[in-house]
Amino acid sequence: MNKIAFATAALALTLAAAGCEQATIGSSATLDTDHPQTLVGRFDNHTTAFVIDLDRDGLSDVLLFNFESQEVRYDADPLAEPRVTFFGERPRLHVYYGRAGGLGRERSTASADAVLVVGDGEMLEALGAADVDGDGLDELLVYTVGAAHHPFGAGLIADPVGAAVYVLDGGVRYADEVSLPETGRRVATPRRTREWYEPRAALADLDGAPGLELAYVEDQHPDPFQEAPRDIMIRDIEDGTLIAALTPREGESLWVVSVMDLDADGVSDVICDYMLHDANDALVEQGIAVFYGPIDTDRRLGDPGTEQLAGASLQFGGPFVPGNFIGDAAVDALWLESDRLFVLRGGPRTDFPELSDRWEALDTTDALLANDPFTDRWVAFAPDQDEDGFDEIVARNGDQLRIFAPSGQVHDTIVLPTSRESVLNVWFGGMGDTDGDGRADLVLGSSHNWGGRSSGYIISGVGE
Repeated sequence: MNKIAFATAALALTLAAAGCEQATIGSSATLDTDHPQTLVGRFDNHTTAFVIDLDRDGLSDVLLFNFESQEVRYDADPLAEPRVTFFGERPRLHVYYGRAGGLGRERSTASADAVLVVGDGEMLEALGAADVDGDGLDELLVYTVGAAHHPFGAGLIADPVGAAVYVLDGGVRYADEVSLPETGRRVATPRRTREWYEPRAALADLDGAPGLELAYVEDQHPDPFQEAPRDIMIRDIEDGTLIAALTPREGESLWVVSVMDLDADGVSDVICDYMLHDANDALVEQGIAVFYGPIDTDRRLGDPGTEQLAGASLQFGGPFVPGNFIGDAAVDALWLESDRLFVLRGGPRTDFPELSDRWEALDTTDALLANDPFTDRWVAFAPDQDEDGFDEIVARNGDQLRIFAPSGQVHDTIVLPTSRESVLNVWFGGMGDTDGDGRADLVLGSSHNWGGRSSGYIISGVGE
C-alpha cells in the first residue's frame, strides 16, 4: 500500500522570482526542466491532481478535478422549512490512464479516459488511497462535502447533503461517464472541517480490529459563525459507526496532521498539532501530540496511550509526511518548521521513552534554499529513487521544486514559470510510473492567484 496518499494535501505557494519561462493567464505554460512533460486538462482557477493505479495494470493513472460546485439556491422563509435547491452540472473527476510511452505533450479535459461524477449537491474536496478490503492493493477514496456547506449567507440553514467519503473499487477500467453514487460505497462524515493542513487520506487500522477507520476533525456546532469544540472522530469506514472521539481539553484545539504507525506495533496512531489557550484566549502552549493505537475508547491528552511535546509546531508547513528518512526499517514522520526539516522517528515505544527522543533535525538547509518570509513552502514524499534505503523529499520553495535526499543532496531542480500577468502555484499530486519506463514521474496540480486557467503536469523520470 502507498506510504503516502494525499491529494494534495499540500499548501499552494506564491512565486516571487522573475526571469523564468513566462506564463500568461490561460496559456499552456510548461515548466523549466530537461525532463519530458505532459500538460493535462484545462480547468478554471485550480487543478488538484492525484496518482493511483486505479485499473491495476501496473501503470500509474492521473486523476484531476477542481473545486467547482453546482449553483445553490436557499429558501429561508421563516414561515416554512428552509430549503436548499441545486442547479447545474455536478462536479466531475477526470481520469487519465497511464500508458506505455506516456500521454503525449498535452491531453485536453475532453479527452479524459473516464469521468467520475459526484452526487447532486456534492462538491469534490480531496482524493486518497487505502487498502480497504485487505487484498494488498489500494482502493480510491473520494472525499466530498455538501455544496451548501459554507459560511456565507446560509449559516443557519442545514446542509441537506453533508460530507462523505466514497470508496471506489480498484481493478476496474472505468470508461465514459460514471456516477459515483451508483458505483462507489458512500460513508457519511458529519460536519467535517475543511482545513488545508489536515490530511484527507487519514484512513487506517486505528482500533486493532479487522477493517479500517477514518480519522477526521468534526465541528460540533451546526452554525459555522460560532466557535465550538472540534473533536477528532474515529469512524468505521464500512458503515460510519463511531468508534471513539479524541476530545480537546478546556481551552485546547486539536488538528490531525498524520495517521501512521509511529510506534511500529501494527496499529496506526493519530499525530496531532495542539494549541492551549487560557481564559483570556492567550496562547499558553503549542506542540505535537500522539494518540497511540489501538484507539477504541474516547481519550484526551494526558490519558494513558497519549504523549505530547510542547514547543514543537507545524508553523503552517502542511501535514506530516510519512516515509523512511532515517534509514532504518521504521516509517518516520517528516515536517517543515520555518526553514528546517524535522523528523519524528518511527519505532517501538521501548526505544523512545519520551516523545522528545523521537525528534531529530535534518541538515537540509542548502536543499531548501534561503528562508523567505514572503514565500511559504511545502514538502512531500518521493519513493526511494536511488535505492539507497532512504526516501527522497520533494520541496517547494519560491520559484523552484527540488527533489533531494535526507542528507541534503539535490537530485533534481524544476523551475516554475511566473510573469506579471499570472502567478502560478503548484500542488503535489503524487509520483508513479505513468509511461511504463520503470522510472518515477512527478504529477502536479496548479492554480493561478488571479484567476485564469490551470492544468495538471506530469514530469517524467525525475529524481535520478
